Amino acid sequence: MALLGRKGAESTRRKWRGAHGLEPGELPELRTPHDAQRALDIVAHAAAEGRLPQRQADATTRAVREWLRAYEAGTVTEQVDELRRKVAALGSEKLKALP
Repeated sequence: MALLGRKGAESTRRKWRGAHGLEPGELPELRTPHDAQRALDIVAHAAAEGRLPQRQADATTRAVREWLRAYEAGTVTEQVDELRRKVAALGSEKLKALP
């Protein structure tokens, strides 16, 4: 029985030997959408080369997509706030121009 257990462990080890994941620091820090694109490219290449198990590639891709959503939401909020400030400033100028 122990022999079967060792054979199973060896088989699993051989199967996963090439798929060890990404090295620390291999993905860029996400600060811009361009960084996110580079990260997705790295994940895709690592998965295609067999260095990254599919589950890890999927999880990393989902995490990057969520980061992009949060980035876009923050950007939209900033743009709306800026437009509000501009509209308020224009309204003030027009009120001053009235007799």
